[in-house]
Amino acid sequence: GVDLVDMLLENPYTTIPQIQARLDMSYPGAKNLVYAFVERGILMEIHTKKRPKMFCAPDILKAIAE
Repeated sequence: GVDLVDMLLENPYTTIPQIQARLDMSYPGAKNLVYAFVERGILMEIHTKKRPKMFCAPDILKAIAE
């Protein structure tokens, strides 16, 4: 999880395939990590019709904007 936080600090927008590649994880592992972060409110899904699903870290975005 710490590696994903580091990744989100660099870019608060991400997809499961990006996490999979960057953190050298399986797709199911990356997906489980993302949804664990969603459950904790760290990530939220950006609802678009595009695939793959896009997620963002709203608190990081808020901190950048301040």
